[in-house]
Amino acid sequence: MSQSSNIQKIDPWSVVQLLIDGHSAASLSLPMRFLDVRSEGEYDAGHFDGFLCAPILNNIERAAVGTTFKSFGQQAAIELGVKFTEQKRKAIASEWHQSPHMKSYIVMCFRGGLRSKYACEWLSELCSVDQRVYQVEGGYKSVRTNLLRELENKKVAVILSGLTGSGKSRLLRDCNLPSLDLERLANHRGSAFGELIGGQPTQVQFENNLAVEWIKLGSNKFVAEDESRLIGRRVLPVGVKETLESAEIIEVVVPFESRIRNIFDEYVKEPLENEYSLENLCELRLKQLTSVSKKLGGAEFAHISTLLETAFKDGAEFEPHAQWISRLLKNYYDPMYKFSSERRSRKVIFRGDYQECLEWMNKKSDLLKSPKKAAVLQNYPPEF
Repeated sequence: MSQSSNIQKIDPWSVVQLLIDGHSAASLSLPMRFLDVRSEGEYDAGHFDGFLCAPILNNIERAAVGTTFKSFGQQAAIELGVKFTEQKRKAIASEWHQSPHMKSYIVMCFRGGLRSKYACEWLSELCSVDQRVYQVEGGYKSVRTNLLRELENKKVAVILSGLTGSGKSRLLRDCNLPSLDLERLANHRGSAFGELIGGQPTQVQFENNLAVEWIKLGSNKFVAEDESRLIGRRVLPVGVKETLESAEIIEVVVPFESRIRNIFDEYVKEPLENEYSLENLCELRLKQLTSVSKKLGGAEFAHISTLLETAFKDGAEFEPHAQWISRLLKNYYDPMYKFSSERRSRKVIFRGDYQECLEWMNKKSDLLKSPKKAAVLQNYPPEF
């Protein structure tokens, strides 16, 4: 069998559909393996979940090839790339191939050019007659273009709104409705104190992950939290933002004392149960408080700072922390929410406490439909 007889092309939208269907390269029970043969730097800047980072040129090698291309032209760059890979190609291909039970390999570089072409040829040498290797046409760039195009399409949403500490994120997780958790995708709670362990994904990665979830929602109405244009440092695409702005509202109304407890759990208890020490968490909260000092005013900022530092020196007991949290809610978060709400006139379709909202949402049959695919592919390769 010739080296290329089991190499075929796969179009970008077919790859999008595979991503939507939830195929994952991490699951060895699936008969497919997804290989992103760009450099590790390109992969870290933005990739698609399910694709393994499998570079044929590392960051340094890729930079050298790029410099050679600019200085001496394409042929010299190709020759340098071949030189970098000739000693390691067999080991790389063997690592990719691994299981003889794998039925198909999906191989992607940036534009569907030489890197994925060579990678497909290397893999093909190891494949049996019934295994297939697919080169992604147009590469990562074309797949991402298809995904981002979908983010331009507005959908119909219902928004969970309410004062900070009302438990909206938990309500989103607990309800039995199609939902979009933007804060999870952005790894940020969307406020000045919203930083989470692990930091935020790049803007490109945020868009990639969001686009997959956006397409999964299909044409059905879905539930999301009320978010501004920025979630931390990540920017919501226009189509998503316009969907949120035109949505109807479910307003969650929770007693002030319960909100203090919820914020204590989110801002103090949960971080301390994970990676933060008291000292590090205190430092972070003071830094975040400083970022809103102008809105608080000098005197109030100084007062809350003192209460916060005293509370962390005392440890992780609720009562000391409740003092600075209550003032932060009254003097920062609540006025911000009131100002934002007065600027927008959106229809409130239900208002109640946490349990009332949850029960009402779960009774809404028109929101309980299973998400439909935005498109059904008719041209899946038969081996899939």
